[in-house]
Amino acid sequence: MKGWFDFRGRGDRIDFLSTVWLVIPGLGLFGAPLAMMGMGGAQQAALLVFDIIAICMGLVAITVALAGASRRLHDLDLSAWWLALGVLVPFVGMVGLVVLAMVPGQARSNGYGPEPAAAV
Repeated sequence: MKGWFDFRGRGDRIDFLSTVWLVIPGLGLFGAPLAMMGMGGAQQAALLVFDIIAICMGLVAITVALAGASRRLHDLDLSAWWLALGVLVPFVGMVGLVVLAMVPGQARSNGYGPEPAAAV
């Protein structure tokens, strides 16, 4: 995987899929305590500390996911602004994930850099 927080350059399908498969389980793992936040009781103080950690980890995971998707869009010679459509319209985001995972990138240099396999 390329730099996790790097929004520049291009990323191939393997880079994108490895990012997705690391981020999605991580969000589920740290998101579960957030779902229990309003339960109250004696464990409330412990949950609060874990919730703060979970929120920070979630922000990191979202940043990593956006960076990976941005590099993948660049590999298709598209602007990262297309991510806004996927975030604002949930169904479009789900279809977009499948498209990013399946469509091969350009086999030549484009405005975002050289082909990822050639850049190694």
